[in-house]
Amino acid sequence: MIEIKHKETGEVLHTVGSDTLRGADLRGVDLRGADLLRANLYEADLYEADLYEADRPRADLHGADLHGADLRGVDLYEADLYEADLYEADLHGANLHGANLHGANLLRANLRGARGIFSAGCTIDHHEFFAVSHHYGIRVKAGCQWWTMAEAREYYETGKGTSHPTPVLAERIAKLDAIEAGAIARGWAV
Repeated sequence: MIEIKHKETGEVLHTVGSDTLRGADLRGVDLRGADLLRANLYEADLYEADLYEADRPRADLHGADLHGADLRGVDLYEADLYEADLYEADLHGANLHGANLHGANLLRANLRGARGIFSAGCTIDHHEFFAVSHHYGIRVKAGCQWWTMAEAREYYETGKGTSHPTPVLAERIAKLDAIEAGAIARGWAV
């Protein structure tokens, strides 16, 4: 049995009847202010859970369902959000520096005021471009792709592996330029 406690008061917020949070059903659970430091929430169901101001640095949220979750002010520093569903999640004020967003669904997620991430907008063919700050430079999330800036530039500038018409490629390259300019303006390593 695992007790999820408040990060400051130690109050038990929720009890899980297993010895792991991996794959746990936490749908709609009120976990505001929870201490989830390095928690393994791999494939956990956190649909519409309230995680306002919870501490989750380096948390394993690989494949987690965070659809509609309240993640306002949550510290997701270096969290593994690989293939996580963040559809309509509220990430206002969250810290996403160093997070792994490879394959993550950010459709309609609220990223206003989030730190360590920004959107460069959507292309005509509906690929949304994001920049995520990492210690070694920025990562680019473009649709389902997750690249370093150099990898993204090589892919689009050489037309490698794509059959997209020139205007689409030109727009994607413009998104990379916008990401680079935005990262520099924020003082991020490029």
